[in-house]
Amino acid sequence: MGGRLLTPANAASVRLELRVEGVSGWLDFDDVSLQEVLTVNLVYDAENRLVKVLQNGTSMAAFGYDGDGVRVKQTLTATTATSTYFVKNYYEVSGGSATKYYYAGSQRVSVTVI
Repeated sequence: MGGRLLTPANAASVRLELRVEGVSGWLDFDDVSLQEVLTVNLVYDAENRLVKVLQNGTSMAAFGYDGDGVRVKQTLTATTATSTYFVKNYYEVSGGSATKYYYAGSQRVSVTVI
């Protein structure tokens, strides 16, 4: 898991990039004053997996895992709640669309939006 915080000098918003298990995404925090203290807490479960991202005590993202420890759900709540469900590395469902990933061995070779 890694991340970086991007704050341009004259920006009114902050962008946080999160990378979890090879998947990356952005959380945008609008109207953040450069003088404002921004506290971001990362919450982990007993298996050391990221389960929640909190900004100043408010949930911004949540992650769910199956019994094998594979991430199966991601919910981003920075502005409106958006959930993404994962079926291993092969399918991703978000909103009203699904994405199928094709592999040759461990190399992803194609993506189809269903």
